[in-house]
Amino acid sequence: MIASNTPNKLHAIIDASQSACLMLTPEGMILESNQVAREMFGYTETEFLHLTRNDIVDLTNNGLLTLIKNREEQKKASGEIIGVRKNGEKFPAILTSVLYHENEFGKEYVIKMITDLSETKKNERLLLETNRVANVGGWEYNILNDSLLWTDITREIHEVPDDFIPDLHKAIAFYDDPETRDQIRKEFKLLLEDGIPFDFKMIITTAKGVRKHIRAIGKAERINGITIRAYGTFQDISTEVKLREKLAQSEALFRGAFEHSAIGMSIIADDDSILQVNDALCTILGFSKEELLKLHFADFTHPDELETDKRYKNLLINNKVDSFKREKRFIHKNGLLVWAYIAVSTIRNESGSLVYYFVQIEDITKNKQVEFELAKSEEELRSLFDHNPDAVYAINTDGFIISMNTQLSKLLECSERELINKTFIPFCLPEDLPKVISHFEKVKNGVAQTYEATAITAKGTLKNVIICNIPIIVDGIITGAYGIAKDITEMKKGEQERIALIQDLTESNKDLKQFSYITSHNLRAPVTNLLALSQLINWDIIADDSNKMIFKSIEKSTQQLNNTINDLINIMVLKEKRQIPARLISFDKVFQKSLHLFEAIIEKEGIEVQTNFLQAPEVIFNEIYLESIFTNLLSNAIKFRNPNKKLLIQWSSTISAKHIILECKDNGLGIDLILHKNRLFKLFQTFHHHKESKGVGLYLIQSQLHAMGGDIQVENEPNKGSTFSIYFKKI
Repeated sequence: MIASNTPNKLHAIIDASQSACLMLTPEGMILESNQVAREMFGYTETEFLHLTRNDIVDLTNNGLLTLIKNREEQKKASGEIIGVRKNGEKFPAILTSVLYHENEFGKEYVIKMITDLSETKKNERLLLETNRVANVGGWEYNILNDSLLWTDITREIHEVPDDFIPDLHKAIAFYDDPETRDQIRKEFKLLLEDGIPFDFKMIITTAKGVRKHIRAIGKAERINGITIRAYGTFQDISTEVKLREKLAQSEALFRGAFEHSAIGMSIIADDDSILQVNDALCTILGFSKEELLKLHFADFTHPDELETDKRYKNLLINNKVDSFKREKRFIHKNGLLVWAYIAVSTIRNESGSLVYYFVQIEDITKNKQVEFELAKSEEELRSLFDHNPDAVYAINTDGFIISMNTQLSKLLECSERELINKTFIPFCLPEDLPKVISHFEKVKNGVAQTYEATAITAKGTLKNVIICNIPIIVDGIITGAYGIAKDITEMKKGEQERIALIQDLTESNKDLKQFSYITSHNLRAPVTNLLALSQLINWDIIADDSNKMIFKSIEKSTQQLNNTINDLINIMVLKEKRQIPARLISFDKVFQKSLHLFEAIIEKEGIEVQTNFLQAPEVIFNEIYLESIFTNLLSNAIKFRNPNKKLLIQWSSTISAKHIILECKDNGLGIDLILHKNRLFKLFQTFHHHKESKGVGLYLIQSQLHAMGGDIQVENEPNKGSTFSIYFKKI
């Protein structure tokens, strides 16, 4: 509501004002208010018309009386007051009061402009509190009177008493270092003369002798290029400096630990790129630092690990976990597999967003190899238990079974439940028990034992077993024994049968030998007599040709019988000998003795014999055996020559790493090895229909060679000849 006698001009001013505006009588009655005033104080327009100035201000505030007095004297006044709202709330405000004289009606009005300082005061308090928390004080230098003003916080920083009056000289004296004081004087002079601000960090010693790091800022207020006032802030940054020093020290320690750590370390960006690595990581992966910094972490991660990496990364990004540890596989630069134990933690900014990953990598490849080898050993041990055809078990030092395979159950004819944690004593034959216990005691002393015993099964069956016990040693302490028990019951039966058979064969062999001796002895005399009688026959007086042919046949048969008896005697003598004398003999010398026996037939049939004993001229062997070998092979070559071509017999000797080799090669009838290979060196085996074939020569050669540690091999092709290779043991 507008008073009826209120000039329109005043009404327009009040209504358009951006501040709270009231019009009052000189006595203090409120005549008009604007919307801002009504909102500030909480009254309606009508309610304001019933109020006075005393209802909206705190009368206890001395500033109000001063304002009224100034307005009466000077027609206007301005200052701080305490306003009172309708709800009783008090608030700081700036009041501007103007006395207005209206000429038309001859009346006076008081116009009051009110500004709410609640937010301003609040901000001032906040600034003051902030400065106190930040330990920021202020200072001001008055050039006109050369005075220096310090705020309370600046005084607190310098630790001076309340009555301390600062000046430039005293202020600069708090800086101990002469160079520092000179620098401050220089900076302050530039501020006053040229208006150049300063901002420096120095060390002061307070009035109480405490050294503090401070930051001083200075600015100049200038008019027309002349400084009229200098002011600024003064802040105690000791805590900040100490924190910075600790941070630098911490960073230095981290850098040293990072660079010289025995385990690999890396700092990874959120895009998986590598920001920093240490030497240990380069050694683990085989890359140089320059190479690693160009890669991403996934580039040397084993492909099978990438999905797992992605899951853990999502947990870190979404702040589900701050760190994790796990085993992981990498690929070395050379392509080999690297096993590692990694620890990954996050580095986040103030808002909690992930910035970096800190990764520690310990190479556990060797540990993994040991682990794999251990697992393999355990698997092999398990396989020894589970798949061994014999009974395998482990017993502790008290003789109780602690583990076993199924074969032990089968051997002792009872279940595993009946054997585990049971002693072996009930399964021992009473008379074997002392022996078994004695062997077990030796095993407990670290000596492996192998012995035979008789076991009694749960069903009462007696079984012969051979037992091998090996001590179990853990950390140098014998904790028990492994055992392998083999059922040899059937083998024992077979052994007994074999012994009986050997005894029978031995007796039979003795009888055969005796028979051979008797036969050869009894036949020798008649044959010798027949040969002697044949020599006495005068063929000239036998006129009948039929009788002459009969006597010739008798002579020839007698000679063949004599030869057969001699061969049998030679074989028996060879079999009987246990030690055969040997010496160094010449191949050529012995060969010539044998060759002499065949000179007539060689000359008659035009047989060519070639020898080459230059590579190996001598051999350590029995001379009689060697002569027999030469004689038999020459005899066979001549007897079984090819009638359609000239016979060529070639002899040679060579040396190998382990043998001296004698070779006899001919171009005779040869032997079909496909038909006769398995009986080539058997006694009385013939391979050609020759009237003089007896089947003794090759058997005798092999027997003589075997007796001296040698051997014979043959290559044959029917109608092309034979090659015999004789191997003498090289001594």
